[in-house]
Amino acid sequence: MTTPASVPRRHLRGFIGLVVVVATTVALPAVQRSPATAAPTVHTYPIHSAHGARPASFKGDVRDLQAVQSGRLLDPGVSEPAPTKSLGPHARTSAATGVAPNMPVTAQNFAGLDFATWGAGWPPDPVGDVGPNHYVEAVSSSVGIFSKTGVQQAAFTFDSLWAGAGTGTSCDTANIGYPNVVYDPLGDRWLVSDLSWANVDSGPYYECLAVSKTGDPVTGGWWLYAIRVDDAAHNWLPDDPKMGVWPDGLYMSADMFDCSSSCTTATPKGVRIYAFNLVALEAGQSLQELFGDLGTTPASLLPGNLRGATPPVGTPEYFIGESPSLWEFQVYKFHIDWVNTGSSTFTGPTAVSQQTYTLAPGPQVAQPGTTVKLDSVEDRLMMQAQYRNISGVESLWVAHTVGTVPLGVQWAQINVTGGTVASTPVQQQIWQNVGSDSVSRWMPSLAVDRLGDMAVGYSAGSSTLFPSIRYAGRLAGDPVNTLGQGEATMFAGSGSQTNISRWGYHTAMSVDPVDDCTFWYVGEYYATSGSNWQTRIGSFRFPGCTAPSADLSLTNGDSPDPVTADSPVTYTVRATNNGPADATNVVVTDTLPTNVMLGSVTPSQGSCTGTTTLTCNLGALANGANATVTIFVTPVAPGSISNSASASATQPDPSGANNSATQSTTVAAQKKTAYISVTDAGSTPSTSAVAEGTTVQWNFFGPNANSVTDTTGMGLFSSGPHSPVSYFRYLYVGAGQYGVADSLHHVGLVKVALKVALASGTVTTARTITWSSTVAPLGFVFDVQVLRPGTTIWTDWRVGESGRKAVFTPDAGTGTYRFRSRMRDVSGGAAARYSAAKKITAS
Repeated sequence: MTTPASVPRRHLRGFIGLVVVVATTVALPAVQRSPATAAPTVHTYPIHSAHGARPASFKGDVRDLQAVQSGRLLDPGVSEPAPTKSLGPHARTSAATGVAPNMPVTAQNFAGLDFATWGAGWPPDPVGDVGPNHYVEAVSSSVGIFSKTGVQQAAFTFDSLWAGAGTGTSCDTANIGYPNVVYDPLGDRWLVSDLSWANVDSGPYYECLAVSKTGDPVTGGWWLYAIRVDDAAHNWLPDDPKMGVWPDGLYMSADMFDCSSSCTTATPKGVRIYAFNLVALEAGQSLQELFGDLGTTPASLLPGNLRGATPPVGTPEYFIGESPSLWEFQVYKFHIDWVNTGSSTFTGPTAVSQQTYTLAPGPQVAQPGTTVKLDSVEDRLMMQAQYRNISGVESLWVAHTVGTVPLGVQWAQINVTGGTVASTPVQQQIWQNVGSDSVSRWMPSLAVDRLGDMAVGYSAGSSTLFPSIRYAGRLAGDPVNTLGQGEATMFAGSGSQTNISRWGYHTAMSVDPVDDCTFWYVGEYYATSGSNWQTRIGSFRFPGCTAPSADLSLTNGDSPDPVTADSPVTYTVRATNNGPADATNVVVTDTLPTNVMLGSVTPSQGSCTGTTTLTCNLGALANGANATVTIFVTPVAPGSISNSASASATQPDPSGANNSATQSTTVAAQKKTAYISVTDAGSTPSTSAVAEGTTVQWNFFGPNANSVTDTTGMGLFSSGPHSPVSYFRYLYVGAGQYGVADSLHHVGLVKVALKVALASGTVTTARTITWSSTVAPLGFVFDVQVLRPGTTIWTDWRVGESGRKAVFTPDAGTGTYRFRSRMRDVSGGAAARYSAAKKITAS
């Protein structure tokens, strides 16, 4: 065993005492117990509340990570306590007869990670889970991310992911193994972890938990939690931790060992259970944790793992194990209250009868061409304990290895509907010596699809069969207690493991959340005899299971309508799931009008990204549920604007016609405002004629950054850079012609008109000439000229005028008089060009 020389500092955690009650609620018939054993008495154990620091943050793309390994590692070699169950007269030593091989072939079947490139020791302990778009695999001590067609999108070591975390723990430099991969279908997040320690004999021991920030495990970033899973008073190694997702938390269990003398002679300390606040984990908040030690009476508990329909609100998480002394499964309940952690309880066990078998743990599986036999890790439930709620019937499904050579698989379905644990399994079977083929089947992992069909994957081998990857299954309508669809080979091995006996602690079967039908399995094999293990990932689906449909409908409303330009308008987009199935991975895409500025986007659940096209990942919508996206925008120009939205989910939609909605809004112009559209091609209109006292608004529609400036030399304004969609405004108070230019060298003109009244009259009629809407701005004056009848030369009438208007009485007889005006900078002499002429007629 290679271990880092440095020892990380310990985290201090405060403890709050809670109560956990362990009680036998159902006793097995006496004939099932051999020897007869008195019912366990009620025990109370302390449960502790722990609060850790906020996580480190990995913000990059995992494709950029380098392969940083902490050294080649071997299993520390701790041994589970030997079971004390006596076989008794009711044992069944063999069972399964051959059945027709009706298992579906694999739809995907591709190479996973291997030892040569990504391994850090033996055994690999392959695990994995499937999400909407990815399959994530972990081995000791690396992670591989694959597309669902088998393309390896990323692979990296745990040490490389944690290299910059700076947690001050061994997670930063010494990730050891025992990996977990769990996908949370409710939060659309990935949870990937492994164990770490500075010294295998003395710890401290950490669960290095990476939680994806989004549903994208490649580029979405990760929160990195270094969770100390022993404590100063209990310096125990948590062997083979297993995880499960529940609506209110991430749950974990581990078998604790005191390695202070040596891990090879470790003292068993029993089971420790953990609960982590899943909402806080996925939000990157400070760690909130509950944990407790149950002693050595329970053995190797598994937390329930949720797939498909959720349990009724308030249902506690289930933990299940196999008694080390009685022929029974034992089911516990962990009720968590994250607001008032003192009211959290752990209760049980409820005993559930179990079919007996010949017990013979240790290396038993022979391999071709070597004397090394493989260890089956018998008498320990294998990941995961799957929870399924199918039409209100709630079940826990478990599997593990049993018997003597040829080893077999024991699986069981236990009814837990309404929180009542049935004392007898719905069904159970020992799948062993199928067709009298003398092939051992071990290291099982099972899962259940939305119809109740079950599939179990496992390793298969014998003295004449190299360890291979196989799977078997049953349809919900098959006779109970049978794997009625037979067996298939996912991948045939062509080599034996020759360096150690330990084959692993687990494989992993899971169900695709997209259709809730497709099974995904990962297992190990050897291409050639030696120590270079390989893993294989495959998928298959029973033909009778198809994705349930979910009819999404969308509405799109606006307020107010009509709206004035430069005033806010609110769009409310509502997605409703009309069922019949729950909708997962609900995405609302909203295309904003081109001439609005985005203010804010607020989804009622999930998150939104984008600026001109919004993509809102809303997560799951139960049948009958809805979610809204509230969008605040500011239209910048008058006219009619149109906002379009559409919705999609991973389930088929039987009625796509109602998946989109468009809302048109009438936008009125502001009073005394002229609008100019500025694009890369120039301004529209290039010349704008307005009355004095009018605001001109330049709307930048890009797509490149742009600006407008005053070219008169008077320095009236400089708008600076503007990116689409934005605008710049300027109020023109005085008549004149004002040149403007944009940063892409397009020249425009704003013509501000002068007013005359009355336009006609006698030579004695006084006229009012108005050249400005206000007195001259500070630093500016107005010049007004007149062209009298019979002349061709303009002459000054008002020069350096600060007022806004004056009265004129015709002074050159009858005829046509023309007037023009400009605004001028007093200090610099720069001036606008004179306005267009306005005339009066004297008779």
